[in-house]
Amino acid sequence: MTYTEHDLRELLDERGAGGSGGAARLEEILRRGRAVRRRRRLAGAAGAFLASGAVAAAVAVPFSLPGGPGGGDTVTAARPATPAAAPAGGPVARPTERPTERPVPPPTERPAPRPTTGTEALPTPRTPEPGKDLPASLKDMDRRKVTLIGGHRSKTSGTPYTLRFTPTSRYTGFRFVCAEPGARLVVFRPGESSRPGESVSASCPHAGSQQAKDVALFMQHSPESAGPSWVGREQTYTVWPVPPGARRISLAEAKRRGCAPRDDRGVRCGDVHLVPEFGSSKELIELRKRPGRWAVGVYDRPAS
Repeated sequence: MTYTEHDLRELLDERGAGGSGGAARLEEILRRGRAVRRRRRLAGAAGAFLASGAVAAAVAVPFSLPGGPGGGDTVTAARPATPAAAPAGGPVARPTERPTERPVPPPTERPAPRPTTGTEALPTPRTPEPGKDLPASLKDMDRRKVTLIGGHRSKTSGTPYTLRFTPTSRYTGFRFVCAEPGARLVVFRPGESSRPGESVSASCPHAGSQQAKDVALFMQHSPESAGPSWVGREQTYTVWPVPPGARRISLAEAKRRGCAPRDDRGVRCGDVHLVPEFGSSKELIELRKRPGRWAVGVYDRPAS
């Protein structure tokens, strides 16, 4: 409650009239009244300061996300801070700000790469699928059953093909089929220490001929021709499909070109191949790559 100077004068007059104590001096009373008012104003200002401290303030608090320095990108977020209670007669203590770090997730595990040796095995020649030209089985020249164990189909002629197979008996046989009438095959078998190399020229029945329709072999080994090291060993033949009307050149011309073959397996000379003509020592067949379908099948009896 606030008292004015007029109120104080009336109070003094009442007390003075009652005769309790001596008359108070007016100046001292006024000084005391002013001091009382100053203390009340200071107390009101301090209370307002403390009340404002109770309001939540936005404080910038850093925390980390994965990817920045030290494991995270710094991001600023707003967080209310609760002021600490001020001690009596002292300054208000500010709250301590501590950064909060978000835990970094563990790295994603990837499967370890498979060990490699750096080398790969060469593919094994695949037996062609049986068909009308190469049946799965047929009768050999002794009317015994033989089965398809190897072979090859091609859409081009005029280039050599290396035929590989492993015999299961000494009665291995071959069957040929060509799309063009008049085509033939020259087959070269390399020599060994016990025998020289040899070549065979065989007519290649075209697909529509009666010979091709007959389910039979066109060539077959015997125990004498196969030899003791035939069964169970991989054999390598070179097969030359010769189209009808292939050009012939003389051995002398091949020598002038510097392309005379050393044996019956033939030789490459520029963009052509030169193959010795079967039964002739002075004539060569000149072959160029061209379209021409043909097939060769290898048949054999079961291993005994």
